[in-house]
Amino acid sequence: MNKLFPTVFGFIILIIISISWYNSQSKNEVSPKEEALIKSEVDKLIEESKKSYEEKQIQDWSIRYYVDEFGDPTTSKYVSAFIQNGSFSNSAVTKRKLYSSIIVDDDDISIELSEYRIGEYVKGNDEQYIVKIKQNDEEPVAFVGTIKSSIDRITFSLKDGLDIIKILKKGGRILFYIEEKLTYSGVPSKYNFAIYDCSKFKDVYLEAFPNSLLNW
Repeated sequence: MNKLFPTVFGFIILIIISISWYNSQSKNEVSPKEEALIKSEVDKLIEESKKSYEEKQIQDWSIRYYVDEFGDPTTSKYVSAFIQNGSFSNSAVTKRKLYSSIIVDDDDISIELSEYRIGEYVKGNDEQYIVKIKQNDEEPVAFVGTIKSSIDRITFSLKDGLDIIKILKKGGRILFYIEEKLTYSGVPSKYNFAIYDCSKFKDVYLEAFPNSLLNW
């Protein structure tokens, strides 16, 4: 595990303790404005350290199995990744915590979005979403996905699903921007998350689906 974030975070905690000690020893009390400024700077340092740490992580991918009606594993595999660095905005909130999962079958892919906390899935009734994917410094590629009432995930056409899997197999840094496609005037929900290093996906996909045409 990369030790950058824990090290920098510890340094920030040391700064906070030092400031608190100085304030307790000083005869002059810190004004509310100065205290708010210090808190703002500390929060900024923590966010910058967290982002720096996340950008150096290699995304993990796991091989999992679908289950039957009894909850027992079947022989049908899928590859998945859980991503915690996202945010979402809508008409009510801005840049709130987003948890995302990418689920990959042999020739299919879907994206699961959880707002605020794990398991609070974005649901739909055949609503469409514009999914833009930017790989490294290349131009973004746009796809159209749908959240159906029967499944709490963004699903894609066969062609688009295969194209997205090909993008993941190339590895590198992959950024996702997802926007609700409204059929009425209003503020659409928007989602951002990133895979900062997708180099592991190719080998895990090959292990799960050795006979896939995408491996030829």
